[in-house]
Amino acid sequence: PGHSVIITGNQGQVAGSKTPAFIVLACEEQSVAAWASYAQSNNSNSAIPSQYLNGNGQFTVNGNKTCTLPAGTYAVASFTLNGNAKLVVTGPVVFVVSGVITLNGNVKANENGEPQNLVLVSASAMPVTLNGGLKTSVKVYAPLAPVSLNGNMTGYGSVWGRTLSASGSVVWNRVKDGLAPQMIITEPPNGATSSDSSVQVRISYQDPPVATGVNLASLHVTLDGQEITGSLSVTPTGATGQTQALSDGEHVLQAVLSDYEGNQAQAQTTFTVW
Repeated sequence: PGHSVIITGNQGQVAGSKTPAFIVLACEEQSVAAWASYAQSNNSNSAIPSQYLNGNGQFTVNGNKTCTLPAGTYAVASFTLNGNAKLVVTGPVVFVVSGVITLNGNVKANENGEPQNLVLVSASAMPVTLNGGLKTSVKVYAPLAPVSLNGNMTGYGSVWGRTLSASGSVVWNRVKDGLAPQMIITEPPNGATSSDSSVQVRISYQDPPVATGVNLASLHVTLDGQEITGSLSVTPTGATGQTQALSDGEHVLQAVLSDYEGNQAQAQTTFTVW
């Protein structure tokens, strides 16, 4: 509350609400000083392969290298993944970082895992940068630091920063969404017959509450193979309309719709005009 939201470029890149909050959201704020203190005395740094952690406490994975880490808390001076590097975690991992955090250039960090299995805690005001080609599932907690998301990247999880900027083709979702939208053609019902040559069309759809949401731009409705989407009234929950006069005989109405993750739903009904 009390802040503004400024979106430049393609407004359609941002799905969901674009307005400032009306009330303070319930957030699990934690002291980064407490995180740092705990990590200094209770860390699993010995599990980091020596080629990825230098004598200054800087964690770096470069090139086409893959670093695999077991569950644990790690305290490092900086966190850097560069150029096709991959970070794999075999259990819940927390990095408490006292300096910069950088993920840059076709990096894969916990790509196929759950966001809660990779938590990056920034204990300073140093920048957090997630760049070009990154694919990650992560929770970023950086209440003192500026966070920037740039380039052609895909992320899942949460980002908490003092400031947040995003540019380029950034796609960020709260959850990994493997659920397709639910869609049904209610009119005409499958197997229906009609003596009227013009038939009512009614399609209902929704995405599960925890999913990424219905992408209305992906809706395609065809009648006997011909696109009729433009003739329908489309809302976030359904599409309605009336067909033109149809010839006697059997007709097929089909609808296809995706969510913002690309999961696709299809529906079809066959009806007869006589």
